[in-house]
Amino acid sequence: MEPRNALRDGFANWLEHIVQGSRVRAGRRLEPFGTSLRNSARLVPWLGQTERGEALTVTDRVQAVADMRAMHLVFGEYPSHRLTALGSATLARWRELGVDNESRDDEIARCAALFGQAARLGVGEYLDMYGFWCELTAIRPAEHWLADVFSLYLPSYLDQSDPSGYNPFRVLIAVAGGELGGEQDWYHWAGTEHDKLLATFVNRIAKARPGGRRAFCQGMEAYRIARTEPRALPGKLAEWGIPHD
Repeated sequence: MEPRNALRDGFANWLEHIVQGSRVRAGRRLEPFGTSLRNSARLVPWLGQTERGEALTVTDRVQAVADMRAMHLVFGEYPSHRLTALGSATLARWRELGVDNESRDDEIARCAALFGQAARLGVGEYLDMYGFWCELTAIRPAEHWLADVFSLYLPSYLDQSDPSGYNPFRVLIAVAGGELGGEQDWYHWAGTEHDKLLATFVNRIAKARPGGRRAFCQGMEAYRIARTEPRALPGKLAEWGIPHD
């Protein structure tokens, strides 16, 4: 069933609630990175410099600290910020794995290590992201969500409720078995009905920058596989190009 056939009563009001001008309100998160920090590579020198009490090698140090604080890696304000337990544990784990560098090739490994430490320490926001990821992989295989930017971002925007309690993600799970539809389905729907709010919604998702989201979701997937299908993990890591023992 196409989304436009399942999302009828209540969806127009929902769009009015989350689309404000050119801005679209985000729903549930699947990665910890902010708009000014798109990957873990930039964190490597910053965490090390924070550990040593050195100035950050970045133009906007206040923003860098804010980004790390939002990820629960540091506490305090610049320049008196310090590493949190998660920040220290993550940096130590990166060093142990030999991924304390700025190489894109190690992005998935760094994200997996970051999430692993957050899970071990019970950091709530990270556990919420993992819970959502597990919900998604119960509906469709991880490869479905990782296939393209639209599939990776659509669930995050759909899974939120308006004041009346309407939630299109939950409707699609109940009515369409979790089939959310692809980019072409949504663009065709917006074009057919000439709905500006729907077009703004679809454009926001289609033009999202994946940044570290894909790598972080892969990191959570590695964590999930290690606990549910450990024998499958080496093959999955090899598929992603990650060295393993």
